[in-house]
Amino acid sequence: MFSRFRVQGKSMEPSFHEGDFVLVRTFGRPGIGDVVVVDYSSRQMLKRISGISGNKYFVRGDNQIDGKLFTVKKDAIIGKVLFHIKKS
Repeated sequence: MFSRFRVQGKSMEPSFHEGDFVLVRTFGRPGIGDVVVVDYSSRQMLKRISGISGNKYFVRGDNQIDGKLFTVKKDAIIGKVLFHIKKS
């Protein structure tokens, strides 16, 4: 199954910008370096996986100023980004 999400915020710049869209595969096993949509504190956010330990995934934004590291469980990962559509 696939879903489409709109990028919000600046935490993934310069790779993704606010207003961009991403196509996400909602099944599979994401790995280190993959960009994923996570459900965190009742918000859906675009983040990059920087580490994995058991059922814990360490994710952060690409923006070094705005990209905080945090941990989510695998079931909080909605899906892996397959395609990026830049805003016009």
